[in-house]
Amino acid sequence: MSLDQSLSIAYIDEFPQDVARVLEQLTVQDVAELLNQLPSSKITPVLIAMMPKNSAACLAAMSPLLAADVIVKMPLTKAIRIYRHFSNECQKRLSEHLPDRNHRQLKRLSNYSSASIGELMTLDVKMFPADTTVVDTIRAISRMQQMRDSEIYIVDDQHRLVGAVELGKLLTSNQQAHLGELMNHSVPMLSAHAPAEALLTHPAWQQWRKMPVVERDNTLVGLLEYTVLYEIYSDKTISSPDSTDRIVSLGVTYWLSLVHLFETFLSMAISNKQNKS
Repeated sequence: MSLDQSLSIAYIDEFPQDVARVLEQLTVQDVAELLNQLPSSKITPVLIAMMPKNSAACLAAMSPLLAADVIVKMPLTKAIRIYRHFSNECQKRLSEHLPDRNHRQLKRLSNYSSASIGELMTLDVKMFPADTTVVDTIRAISRMQQMRDSEIYIVDDQHRLVGAVELGKLLTSNQQAHLGELMNHSVPMLSAHAPAEALLTHPAWQQWRKMPVVERDNTLVGLLEYTVLYEIYSDKTISSPDSTDRIVSLGVTYWLSLVHLFETFLSMAISNKQNKS
């Protein structure tokens, strides 16, 4: 083992959270190539610390044998969250390397009741750690292929929901400020195990068109749109969400345009600074 590799492994052992934040800024393929060279026991804490969608993408790009070994070494609740983000093809590929007992557990526990909020939610929720800076968040958002939400959600080290920040607030805040300093703590949330129909008349729908969905320990697992409930239970709704959704969509488009413009200016400023030096 080289000195560089030895030092890298020592750093990974000591600071998995910091390593996770760095790897989330790299391409999935680059991260997969790096992790493929390390033993599963070393990379498991890092993948647990990464946002679930990022972890799933990296594991899907890794060697299936190593990815399966990592999944087995994870606490079951963490493994389930990541497993839900895998495509059917990826799940099938991993199943060939998972012990039967682990595979059955993951398949059984990754599905919610058909009448629950968890079954209706989308897994595509934009979540960031509370210690992420404004400028790093803007860069991350600008790289996203699709962004339809006017808020991003903030989580702690255990991925529990702690608040939300509007896109507009990002662009008017200090670039080096942390999201934890800017977030709104008063964010309504829904239980993934709650019956969907019972939450149709939740008073928060009067103000929010989407709400975060959490597990029993407040771990953020998804996002529920009011329009989904409206389509399923339309004969019992209070009012149509169409007009509000159009307004929200226009607002998101406006702020995203500014985010991408801000990122362009930021890249130009960094390039000019490098050229001068």
